[in-house]
Amino acid sequence: MSFLQHQPYIGPATCYHLAKNLGLNVAKPDRHLLRVSEALGFESPELLCSRISDLTGEKVAVVDLVIWRFATIERDYLTFFRDRIISAHQVVSGD
Repeated sequence: MSFLQHQPYIGPATCYHLAKNLGLNVAKPDRHLLRVSEALGFESPELLCSRISDLTGEKVAVVDLVIWRFATIERDYLTFFRDRIISAHQVVSGD
């Protein structure tokens, strides 16, 4: 990432976009993934996508793409994720 950031017009966020486009298995910190990861209590999109990747066996870059695409289709995507986390927490905790 450091090498990519030193290229003209490439910054801290766009280096991840470029890395994904070059085929690296990374999650990009775009606005949708930042919002989803924050809503679900993760420190970063990379940690969120890595966790889902571990659970599903899919590549981090694929998980990133699926979450990003869902967020572009579902207008109220944050409520969608928050509701499911609250429901899952209630099932686990017995609330």
